[in-house]
Amino acid sequence: MTLRLTLGFDPGFTGAIAVLADGEPVLMRDIPVHSVPSPTQDKPDRTKREINPFRLSMVLRDVLRAHPGADVLAVLEDVSVMPADSKVAGFRFGESLGALKGVLGSLGIRWTTVRAQAWKKHHGLIGTQKDAARLMVLQRWPSQGIAFTQKRDIGRADAVLIARWAFDTEAHAGPYLVPRRA
Repeated sequence: MTLRLTLGFDPGFTGAIAVLADGEPVLMRDIPVHSVPSPTQDKPDRTKREINPFRLSMVLRDVLRAHPGADVLAVLEDVSVMPADSKVAGFRFGESLGALKGVLGSLGIRWTTVRAQAWKKHHGLIGTQKDAARLMVLQRWPSQGIAFTQKRDIGRADAVLIARWAFDTEAHAGPYLVPRRA
């Protein structure tokens, strides 16, 4: 029986989800996205990608069903828009973060956030190359290597390490933004 279930989220359209059961990875996957028509009238055939909240909620419901009775906590990387980012890019990134929080809230999953500097410092990744997180996960959990074989899998590795930060720092004992279901 799983005692603690920790969900790590690297937000964004190229982000990922990682699930740790008592500190060990049991699921790593890209955040489900889908294409929707772009609202611009001058180019009606254009589409844009956005998080698919229905598919995300189905993934999370399956995880919760597989671990009944576990203490569940989701951890999202606390991100902000960079000054060089366009207004549209910043809005879309905020939209994806809001979708994640909405799905978690609708499922009654408690969540908290962590700054990238905090989880990276915890894992000794400050000042390293972007690919260092993926290589660290491959070393620590070689049996999970299939999920991290390509450089584009960095988001999955970040999500695992975000979740592991919460597990290691006892974030389960902290305050939460969504109350636990009775």
